[in-house]
Amino acid sequence: MRYWLSVLVLTFAISSSADTSGLEPDVCVTQATTVEMIQCADWHYKQADRWLNQVYKNQSKYKDAPAKKLLRDAQRAWIKFRDAECQSQRDAGRGGTIVPLFEIGCLTSMTENRARALSTPQGFEDHVRVQMLEKPGSSIIGNFKCDGQIRDAHIGLVAISPTHETFVRARLEIGNESLEWQIGGDRQDAFCGSDLTLSAIPNPERPMCPALKIDDGMCDAFFMGWDDAKKAFTWTRN
Repeated sequence: MRYWLSVLVLTFAISSSADTSGLEPDVCVTQATTVEMIQCADWHYKQADRWLNQVYKNQSKYKDAPAKKLLRDAQRAWIKFRDAECQSQRDAGRGGTIVPLFEIGCLTSMTENRARALSTPQGFEDHVRVQMLEKPGSSIIGNFKCDGQIRDAHIGLVAISPTHETFVRARLEIGNESLEWQIGGDRQDAFCGSDLTLSAIPNPERPMCPALKIDDGMCDAFFMGWDDAKKAFTWTRN
């Protein structure tokens, strides 16, 4: 049931936004029929599966022969477990027309979690990063750099202690890259509050890849997008 609930949240988030065209298949915008709901959910699962394959190949590339075999065996065992678990979720809704959504939601959730578990972020300042505090629904995967690679973007809070003073900052991580902002005050480069939400929006500069919107629910939102000229993520505040 937990996977089905995640599909419902995803369905609502997509169908309630009029500006998702270009990010999702057209069918994800309206989802007027059960068939369209299944097609949309399947599209998200394929995105997750593509990400997992990408992460797996990257992990395998740097391992010696024994380690590659262990990783391969572990992955095969995990796939069998995932498929059996998701078939069980499907069976729980036996007889209904939306039964496939039980299984697809399960496959998507478990595949994304497996990709995150296999990922090993590098390049973060571990000596100042105490703990990344995230709330549910603060992670999104997508082709954010327009390079065909799926990345995990997530927003959260991190406690920083550069000297003897500890303060909290907002931190956005996209793959192995990160950006941080202060919270509080009336500065243009700071969030007003810490109740941050993350969503994907169309990028007018690059229609084929999504941009990100970060909203604290109090001030204007921050918008993130990939800048090819600067070879970096840039942000604006509206």
